[in-house]
Amino acid sequence: MVSQLPEMYPYFAGRPWVLVEFPNPTVITSDEPIALWRRRPTAEESQWDSGAVGFATADLITLPLSPTAGLLMLSPAVATFDEDRRIRGDAERLRTFNRLTVKGPWTQLYRHAGGAAFPERPPMPAVGVDIGDLGKRPPDGWWKSATPRPTA
Repeated sequence: MVSQLPEMYPYFAGRPWVLVEFPNPTVITSDEPIALWRRRPTAEESQWDSGAVGFATADLITLPLSPTAGLLMLSPAVATFDEDRRIRGDAERLRTFNRLTVKGPWTQLYRHAGGAAFPERPPMPAVGVDIGDLGKRPPDGWWKSATPRPTA
């Protein structure tokens, strides 16, 4: 995996990052922790766009970091800001974060013993997570309260 870092670097470094911190140990992770999400192509886009999702095409990449924190990496095409941010997680952000983790491929899920129960795994193929249209505005208020992180 480390040998692939030079090839994968642009897909992570070129995105605005959002560190989401939750007050309780409620973030779920898995043996395949990186989750990719992409909005469905519009009818016009679907003529040339298959809607496949990968690191190059994902509108949102999530990565659980600990039971109380997760990292969101946004596509520059949909982000409404350029600098990295740090925000407080709320119940809706947690639901979406955990749902994306559970929706992805995994054989084992992990949670903190004092944390939230596992959500029910959605039937596969799962319907995309609705976090707004991601059209150059914050989806459903996800990042409205975000503030730039200190640089020094």
